[in-house]
Amino acid sequence: MDVLTAGAVQQARRQGESWAAISRALHISPDHAQKLYARSLTDRKIQRAAALRGTPQTTVTQQQSTQPSSAQPGGSRQRQELAGLLSRQQRASGLTLRRLGRLTGVTPSYLSRVLCGDKFPSWQLVERFVSACGGDPDEVQELWREGKLRR
Repeated sequence: MDVLTAGAVQQARRQGESWAAISRALHISPDHAQKLYARSLTDRKIQRAAALRGTPQTTVTQQQSTQPSSAQPGGSRQRQELAGLLSRQQRASGLTLRRLGRLTGVTPSYLSRVLCGDKFPSWQLVERFVSACGGDPDEVQELWREGKLRR
């Protein structure tokens, strides 16, 4: 079942589903879903299961590389990459979402949706967020631009 779930999660991600939507379907938190079903981990699970059955298996990564990057609607890959980067910065800073909300001028709920990849933030918000976490906004600006262009 774990291999089937991993495959279903990766298929949903390729179709542009957010971690929040996937986590609701699995009844787990978005962070937990991202950790359990990261692409590299799910690829290994699928390959290991295929090897046990003696079946040749194309990896999820190989399947994705045959699709144009525009196959992901609305720049979801960039949105997810930006969300992951911001999430790591938030965890490294030790600041709570409530505190970051006060520092950035948005609600903790909205920040949570940004960190899950459900919402694409404005540059002003990214700049305030990264600065509040002690990072350099210039380091994330290119990733933000790519996501904005794809939207």
